[in-house]
Amino acid sequence: MDPITLISLGLVLALMAGLTMWFRWRHRTALPVILPDGRGLMRLPRGQLLFFVLGFLALAAVLGSLAVQGGGTPARAAAAIVGLFGLALLLTLTPAYNLEWDEDGVIGPSGYGLLPVGARPVFLTWDEITSIHVDRLRSHVLTGRRGRRIVVYNIYGGKRIFLQLLLSFRPDLNVTAG
Repeated sequence: MDPITLISLGLVLALMAGLTMWFRWRHRTALPVILPDGRGLMRLPRGQLLFFVLGFLALAAVLGSLAVQGGGTPARAAAAIVGLFGLALLLTLTPAYNLEWDEDGVIGPSGYGLLPVGARPVFLTWDEITSIHVDRLRSHVLTGRRGRRIVVYNIYGGKRIFLQLLLSFRPDLNVTAG
């Protein structure tokens, strides 16, 4: 691999890491959106996700140029995988990853993964929620009576406010910090 390709890969990765830290710091005190009809809404941070999409596509372009320069099949495969991952990340900007609530209950993604497999929206009434726990990714998982679940991703801005709201509707639940 030539030095320019290595420098390009390093710069793209360093830029992605630096901007990730900046986005997380900037949105550390983000609030959920309150809609005019009184419903609450939290979305994944679109700016950060779009930045990652562009970063992965830039990595795919660098790896693709390496493949053209004679990098062979492994470089082509790496470029294709990174490019497809960047394009698949666009799916997380769909409304299926939104978390909404009102006085009746909460609707949100049922799990991890890319649409349509992992994050189909699920509605749980406040009374239907039987437990809440923190998973290995530090996301809170609300579980309903019939085993249905909603994942409150750790990356949501306003997650702590939502957990406080959950306690106001269901003070019997043990909501752990996260």
